[in-house]
Amino acid sequence: LIGLAPGARVIESDRLRKSMFGVEPEERLPECAYAPEVSDKVYAKMSERTERLLNDGCPVIADAVFDKSKRRAAIEAAARRAEAPFYGIWLQTSADTLKRRIKERLTTVSDATTDVLDMQLAGDIGENAWDTVSTSGTLEETVHDTRGLLSV
Repeated sequence: LIGLAPGARVIESDRLRKSMFGVEPEERLPECAYAPEVSDKVYAKMSERTERLLNDGCPVIADAVFDKSKRRAAIEAAARRAEAPFYGIWLQTSADTLKRRIKERLTTVSDATTDVLDMQLAGDIGENAWDTVSTSGTLEETVHDTRGLLSV
């Protein structure tokens, strides 16, 4: 729904991390693959890839937790350097809903467990100026609300 066909390129932190470790997307990584210094490299690669694609004229969706202000600032800066518009969207729902979704999902690229979620929720994300979209409703409602922010 974003940009001309085939649409935006999606850069997912989970897939990028798995690629960096040379494993298939559904293969679980060891805990050390989520060390802060590894995550910093993942987010740096996301920013680099985003900037390169934007410079090539491709719209991009950078999909990650973005739980640190420096990571949000880096992806925004990548768009600025490429002279592309940037829309920071923070998807929000209750902790209970997130935990239920983690427990109900089948095999996925994400290795996140409810314990990982608890750690993320306990962290301080710092100041966040991104627009918030509730994901508490249906997928269709979330898409509608997000499209409204993007004017697409």
